[in-house]
Amino acid sequence: MKKFSFFFILVLISTNIFAQATIKKVIHTHARYREEVEVLKSNPEVLHGQYKCHVMVGFDGGKAYVTGYYENGRKTGLWEEYGSRGHYKNGRKVGEWRYVDKEGRLCQIYDHTKRQFVLKTEGSQPFKNGQLLDGSPIESSSFIGGSYYHMSLCARYWSFTKEAIDANAQGRVVARLYIDETGEVINYKIIETPGYGLEESFKNVFEKILKTDIYFDPPRVNGKPKACSLATDINFNIKQ
Repeated sequence: MKKFSFFFILVLISTNIFAQATIKKVIHTHARYREEVEVLKSNPEVLHGQYKCHVMVGFDGGKAYVTGYYENGRKTGLWEEYGSRGHYKNGRKVGEWRYVDKEGRLCQIYDHTKRQFVLKTEGSQPFKNGQLLDGSPIESSSFIGGSYYHMSLCARYWSFTKEAIDANAQGRVVARLYIDETGEVINYKIIETPGYGLEESFKNVFEKILKTDIYFDPPRVNGKPKACSLATDINFNIKQ
């Protein structure tokens, strides 16, 4: 009886630790997307529970195109993002992720634990304007997830400064990304901008993307991955 009572107390303690009360709320609404989340009742700033990001009516009929779960502010379990799917653990992608192109066709399978491709098709669209840190050119470096996944991230997070909106501005912001030998982006530098505060819009987009656990397939020299830099851009076009 004493053993049973002790076990029952342990179960109650465990339940109190892991079964935390949550509340639902909409945390971000604008013309393109609506995010519905669960947060801790004790701390509404911490995501904990189910997450859905809906494309608003006029883009894809209110469809939820990013779904998954958070645990104490970190992504966990199965996630579906822009038609692609895989698992997170402690906020990082793990195991095999299956990525699709704009038409929903499989373009990449990437093992995020082993850091290697299982499948990579022509639809991956590698970057071809990169170089090693010593200035030597590289043949190519692929964005993990493919171009559609990359563009979807950009479309989700971009926004415009008041200056750009007032001027009905458009133009291309170009940045050079600095990537370490594991493929993670460690820094970036804006090298071209049309002005109107669009460089701030780029920073807003890119710094949010960096928090989504993205990286590149680094170039290899004699079979060993090497740090490099790549040029990338975002075209901004405000239509009133």
